[in-house]
Amino acid sequence: MEILQSSRNFIRTRIKWLSENFWFYTFVYGNPQQEFRGETLTAVANLMGNNEDSWCSLGKVGQMLLQSRLEFLVYEVATNIRNEALELVKTCVTEDMNKELEREIANSTSTRITPPPTTWSPPTLNTIKVNCDASFDCNRKFAGIATVARNRYGIFIDGINAQVHVSRAFVVECLALRLGSYLIEQHGWQQVIVESDCKLAIQMINRLTSDSWEAKAILSDIRNLTESRLNVIFSCISRLSNHVADWVAKATCKGKCPSNWMRHIPDDLFHML
Repeated sequence: MEILQSSRNFIRTRIKWLSENFWFYTFVYGNPQQEFRGETLTAVANLMGNNEDSWCSLGKVGQMLLQSRLEFLVYEVATNIRNEALELVKTCVTEDMNKELEREIANSTSTRITPPPTTWSPPTLNTIKVNCDASFDCNRKFAGIATVARNRYGIFIDGINAQVHVSRAFVVECLALRLGSYLIEQHGWQQVIVESDCKLAIQMINRLTSDSWEAKAILSDIRNLTESRLNVIFSCISRLSNHVADWVAKATCKGKCPSNWMRHIPDDLFHML
């Protein structure tokens, strides 16, 4: 018997009996505390990996190795099942997302939400477009409101502007829309598109949300002035596409809008039409 290697966990020997080949025999000591047995198993595994000849051991290492192997197999099977389940979930989610995207594309003509245009767009034939806007000076609690009406060809038809004392910008926007409604009633137009860049006011007029208490009477006036018309549509647009009414409202708030601007359109405003 020849001792080849030793440690506190094992003694590795080589034994030869008469003329037979060498036997490699390992005496293994397993730590009685289970949490430290991993060191022993690691050491034995290294011995097995470095030995190409026949090999056997004495002690409970066989049971330890078998238990360790079983635990490894259970872990490996569980890991494979988990990975397969994750791949299946990913596949199902991807398929559902693709189907949802296909449905959205198929229904895009009726469900797509388009952003407001950035330039003024002309109405259809025999329809008048009325743009309303307001300019509010919060320091003075003073504002200018304006409404501008144009036809299919962008030709200016009529407009109204006014100066008002108010406490909040939202109320001013509602007053501008009521001014536009007065203009519609005055001319008796039947097919009209009323535009404003105040989204909340438009939503309230269209009854998509409840009326604000501070503008309830104004909103009621707007509905009363337009409900008898054949077709009046209130629409929200971007500030850029409302630039003509915006110019008149700002000039009115600053007191720089000519009193005869409707008959003699200022050059700055003329180039916007």
